[in-house]
Amino acid sequence: MKKTLLLGILAATCALSLSVGLAACGGEDDGQIGFAYEYDSDRGAYAITGFVNLPTEEEEKLHPETPRPAEIEIPAEHSGKATYIADGAFAGYGFLKKVTLDAGVKSIGDNAFANCTALASFNFPAGLESVGKGAFANCSSLTTAVISEGVTSIDEQAFAHCNSLTRVSIPDGIRSIAVGTFVDCSSLVTVRIPDSVQSIGDYAFQNCSSLTSVIIPDGVKSIGYSTFYCCTDLVRVTIPVSVRSIVEWAFYGCDSLAQIYYSGTREQLATISVGACNEPLLNAQVIYTSSIPDITYYTVSFIDQQTGKQISTRQVQSGNTVGSLPAAPTHSGYTFQGWYD
Repeated sequence: MKKTLLLGILAATCALSLSVGLAACGGEDDGQIGFAYEYDSDRGAYAITGFVNLPTEEEEKLHPETPRPAEIEIPAEHSGKATYIADGAFAGYGFLKKVTLDAGVKSIGDNAFANCTALASFNFPAGLESVGKGAFANCSSLTTAVISEGVTSIDEQAFAHCNSLTRVSIPDGIRSIAVGTFVDCSSLVTVRIPDSVQSIGDYAFQNCSSLTSVIIPDGVKSIGYSTFYCCTDLVRVTIPVSVRSIVEWAFYGCDSLAQIYYSGTREQLATISVGACNEPLLNAQVIYTSSIPDITYYTVSFIDQQTGKQISTRQVQSGNTVGSLPAAPTHSGYTFQGWYD
């Protein structure tokens, strides 16, 4: 059985704030902008299904003192029960720029934030367990997605067409990269695929044209159809000995692919079934595990001796120089003489 509750979260006295917060104002449906809740008896939790009393764009123009919220905070609990975000709850709300989920929100439903084209900041808190199909599809302003430990499911096309997304961190515990999860993420430069992943679905990274390198973890048995199709900047791929098949078109259009790091032997590599239209893969140089040099990285910290505070850090590969230095600290009556170790 489901029942709908309305909770006001932005009163007239709070009108100058763009942040929606439950602590700001309370009560039943009193005409305020608020979240709509439906109790889901099957899950014993409240589904947050979207907004109530949200003004239209035209109404906002007539009453600019009560704007539609650019920032919202979504609570993890309502009436003593956990919450989750329902399918399509905030889809298409182009005015949303920042969403903060409180720790403990259980799941993000299918298409929950799809087409929120201004959404640039989103956190994935502790306690989150799953991200639904197309949850952030077409969120064209989202730049990073650091998904919290504890998430065990990221569904198909969850981040499809997020063309500003540059960095993704996938937590340990995820067992598969679903179909089209990052398709058309054309700005994606780095992605960490954890060792727990055992399969990578079709189209998973298709048209990720800025992706430069990928390490496929040991345990993955097959690289799917068009998985890295037209990843035009992809230079290096690490393939584990567990891979038994690479489906057709998996690496089609990867014209920059120069090196394949393979953890097995030449004889084992020859037994992998490679489908049609994977010429860039077949033409790349193969470097076997024994040929991969150990690379050590160091963290260099820059400390202001006057205050003892750390100003900046740099990651430096062994044998290389630091490169660009941080701006010099300034203190009245002192002259900066340079960095030293």
